[in-house]
Amino acid sequence: MTSASSFNYQVGGSLPADAPSYVERQCDRDYYDLLKERKYCYVFNCRQMGKSSLRVRVTHKLQAEGIVCATIDPQKIGVEVTCEQWYASAIRSLVGDLDLKSKFDLRSWIRERELLSPVQRFAEFIETVVLQEIDAPIVIFVEEIDRLLSLKFGMDDFFGLVRSFFEDRPTKPDYNRLTFSFLGVATPTDLIQSHNTSAFNIGYAVEMAGFTLTEALPLMQGLASKVANPQDYLGEAVKWTGGQPFLIQRLLGMMEKELAGIATPENIAVWVENLVQERIVTNWQSQDAPPHLTTIRDRVLSVEEKLRGRMLGCYQQVLVDGELADDRSEERSKLRLTGLVVRREGRLVSYNPIYGAVFNNVWVEGQLADLRPEFYASAFRAWQDAEEGQNQGFLLRGQALEEAEIWARGKRLSDVDEQFLRRSQKAERQEKEKSLEAERSARKTLEQEHRLLQEKVEEEAQKRTKEKINDYLYQLSKLGIDNKVSEYNTNKKLYEKTVEDLLEADESEYLQAVARTTVLIGLKIDKEDDRYSELATSIYAYLRAWLVSSIRYQEDMPVDEILNSVANAKYHIKGIIYIKDIILEGKNKSLLLPSQNSIEIVKKYLGKLIEKLTKKLLETL
Repeated sequence: MTSASSFNYQVGGSLPADAPSYVERQCDRDYYDLLKERKYCYVFNCRQMGKSSLRVRVTHKLQAEGIVCATIDPQKIGVEVTCEQWYASAIRSLVGDLDLKSKFDLRSWIRERELLSPVQRFAEFIETVVLQEIDAPIVIFVEEIDRLLSLKFGMDDFFGLVRSFFEDRPTKPDYNRLTFSFLGVATPTDLIQSHNTSAFNIGYAVEMAGFTLTEALPLMQGLASKVANPQDYLGEAVKWTGGQPFLIQRLLGMMEKELAGIATPENIAVWVENLVQERIVTNWQSQDAPPHLTTIRDRVLSVEEKLRGRMLGCYQQVLVDGELADDRSEERSKLRLTGLVVRREGRLVSYNPIYGAVFNNVWVEGQLADLRPEFYASAFRAWQDAEEGQNQGFLLRGQALEEAEIWARGKRLSDVDEQFLRRSQKAERQEKEKSLEAERSARKTLEQEHRLLQEKVEEEAQKRTKEKINDYLYQLSKLGIDNKVSEYNTNKKLYEKTVEDLLEADESEYLQAVARTTVLIGLKIDKEDDRYSELATSIYAYLRAWLVSSIRYQEDMPVDEILNSVANAKYHIKGIIYIKDIILEGKNKSLLLPSQNSIEIVKKYLGKLIEKLTKKLLETL
């Protein structure tokens, strides 16, 4: 065991393979076993969880077993590079780590293959150089995988090539000696982003968890010279940090320094709690050096806005309920990568009390508020603060709701935001339905009133029409028409039959219907038009009075009593022509006049009426 005087807590950075403060976890054993068995695998987790230290430690153990290891570190290549530069730099890294410099001239090798694409050159380098020059098993680590996802040209081809190396194992035995492992802050679905390329689904996941108390026991060496019961202090450190590698090293380092200048605390739990509150939680932004909590915050804020709201909503549920089922959805996977939560038995829980105290519900509400437009945020807060059943008045409506829907489009909001929007939309629909129902009811009432008014108007119009016809018949009787009865020709019966047909049509109200149809369709004058009633009455008078009298006495009766306005003469003429040429030629003409003889006689006299009206019109011009 290392002496207490030579033991140092290291906060941040990769630990050397032989560092006394390195804590071996289950993931160390899992990772080593997978790679020794030549299985592709990946270690995806949040930052400062010890991924690089794990890689260094496992590399050291693999090399001791005769396995050759090399690393591609995108952080050393950079992101402001071209596709050609990135692959050339990756090849150069492998040449150095695999000790191929004396056997391989990178510049000339690339020049000879300048017609190949960068990914083809990398594939040829692996097959014709690496696998030919090295007989031992080879593990290639690709670190900081999330940096690859920030490159301008995309890396789907690279991950697709790595998958092809794995798939070539059955047909190319040398590829069984080659194993790739990825480390970084990402999810497997992040690796290949194109929908036209198969997902990267060939590796095994290595789960990284915080230190358990048993695993963390080597860390109490730093406290052994300060207190008699270092394991009790270590237990409090594990409780407050959840065994998070970076954070526990920091807290234990603080304890070591504090204990050097004070008397042994009477209550260890209270002392550690006060230390955490004073040195880590309170004003954490100014005390966070080297950055850790800041890194977590920045990781949260780096998640694209359309997903961040829902991710924060999930975290809020963890804070309120203590846990949340992990369905491995995108927002919950991203939440795990922030480091705020950890997966235990299929459920997400807060990683540790320190994170819960710093990134508490107030902080989450502030972040969610920053995502919301002001008009939405004010209504949302009021709705949340009001009691259930009394918060309807704060729901969005009209233009505000439309703008909120536009803002929310494409975003994954928190459950509470979605509930607020759903209730707003439901309230909007209900109010619109009520408004439409009120409009329908009002329209129905107006239609009923209009119909009653129309019936009254038509009743009065019929009354005036009958009075006008009676007056017209009286005027005709004064002309001495009865003296012409003796002049009837041999067609007397036909004319009498025509008169009977017209009178029957009048009793059935067909003549009035013809008059109204003529004005509506023939003259194209609506019922709302002031001319409608007067013209319908006049045309009915021609049919009932003038036509019946003229046919009965075989004499063209005068029109002065009907044509009370010369201005209307053109409408009268047009209407009579419509009856003569359209209605009496139509398929329903038998409803008006059942006899063809009657139709011909009526058409004949209508022709005379047209001539008479036309002449009357010309006399006034």
